[in-house]
Amino acid sequence: MATDISSKATGQWDKLENIFEDRVAKALNKLGVPSAKDVSVLIARIDELNKSVQKLSAKGAAPQAAAKTAAKPSAKAASTVAAKPAAKRPAVRKPKADATDAPSA
Repeated sequence: MATDISSKATGQWDKLENIFEDRVAKALNKLGVPSAKDVSVLIARIDELNKSVQKLSAKGAAPQAAAKTAAKPSAKAASTVAAKPAAKRPAVRKPKADATDAPSA
């Protein structure tokens, strides 16, 4: 009889625990907090993307290295041009007023 009562009590505690976990999960979901399942799905997706990036970077490493060496001289030239001071512009002078421009009295 004691084992029967303890098994019923354990069953009730498990049921109460499940209800509590479900309600907490719903509240967290409403607040926008991702679940453990959501996080594990995102981790798997990140791993797949990392593998894809590594494959693409391995394929494109040779063309990128050639492009970088070709781009270096032009980058130096651009920096030397930018380092030179800009030429001063001449001051703009207003033309003198003619007799025809004068307001009539």
